[in-house]
Amino acid sequence: NESVGIKSLVSGTKIMLGLACDMLAVK
Repeated sequence: NESVGIKSLVSGTKIMLGLACDMLAVK
């Protein structure tokens, strides 16, 4: 399903953004 792929893509993007925020917060 396309909706499933989109949901997984969005969740993956959120995880990447969260990791980026953590990296910036450490500095």
